[in-house]
Amino acid sequence: MVAIHLIPALIFVGIGQGLVMTPLLNLVLGFVEESKAGMASGVIATLQQVGPAIGVAAVGILFGTAVADAAGGDAQSSLYVSAFGSAMIYNLIASLISAFLIWKMAKMKAN
Repeated sequence: MVAIHLIPALIFVGIGQGLVMTPLLNLVLGFVEESKAGMASGVIATLQQVGPAIGVAAVGILFGTAVADAAGGDAQSSLYVSAFGSAMIYNLIASLISAFLIWKMAKMKAN
């Protein structure tokens, strides 16, 4: 099954990440002394790799748990849809928390 209907959403997410990441990195590096900018950049690059790995692991755990709880070992497509919805709730909550923290950081920078 080809999931062509996902293409617009993936394009939207890609554009959103492109519009957010550069200003966000500039905001974070704006809090750092010039002499430590290289070190801060390295920490950011590391966190850009570690963060998604932890996020994928957390969503995978939620997804697997939801499928196992609902199926008792029986794999049906409706169970995967339900598990995907459960995992996306985590993504929504994580996104809202991130947006709040970025807003607070920008507010601190403005003061």
